[in-house]
Amino acid sequence: MLNKKWLAFLLATALCLPTLSMAQTVTGMGGLVMSQEENREIVAEETPSPLVDVPVAQTQTEGGTSNTEAVAAFLESEGFDYRQQNYENISEDFYATISTNTTLGDVEMRIDTYTDYIALSIPFPLVVPQERRSAMAEFLSLVNYDLLMGSFQMNHENGDLFFYDGVSVYGNVPPEIISDMVWYAVDYLDTYGDALAKIILTDVDPQEAYEAL
Repeated sequence: MLNKKWLAFLLATALCLPTLSMAQTVTGMGGLVMSQEENREIVAEETPSPLVDVPVAQTQTEGGTSNTEAVAAFLESEGFDYRQQNYENISEDFYATISTNTTLGDVEMRIDTYTDYIALSIPFPLVVPQERRSAMAEFLSLVNYDLLMGSFQMNHENGDLFFYDGVSVYGNVPPEIISDMVWYAVDYLDTYGDALAKIILTDVDPQEAYEAL
């Protein structure tokens, strides 16, 4: 597992490197089953799968820092340009754009804060077509076994794919926990993002794609 200094270096490098086109990467393994444009049309028609919202009263942690304040402070300290939205007085949700060193380019990160929980999710910009969902499920089982934090998840009904991580904490959360959630997620997207796209857009075998990482 990469340490934090190495992760920071990789992120800085990713921001400076040109991004290959999706076609340049996904056609390198397996036959093309659909174009990126066709897939994005499917994404536009699908309704994204929301995170499971657990009704928790938004009370302030006495004598300390709430989860919402901690996440806001972290995003500001890291220079993220973010927006904040209250979801029906259940949670405070933060949205920020992160850059990946993959054909995915920029993706949106979402962090939901509750009184006793912090949830991070990064929706994948491509949807998994019906005929590739079994292959994706097999690939995710291989990949997730290697992950230290969080997991890639797929809604088998509509093909929505996203990375998810969460921690149960009642305020006063150390900034290192939020930092690890975010930067591990970025590292995993950089590591597996192109392979996930190949599973979606081509007929590559899941085991073959995993062994090629």
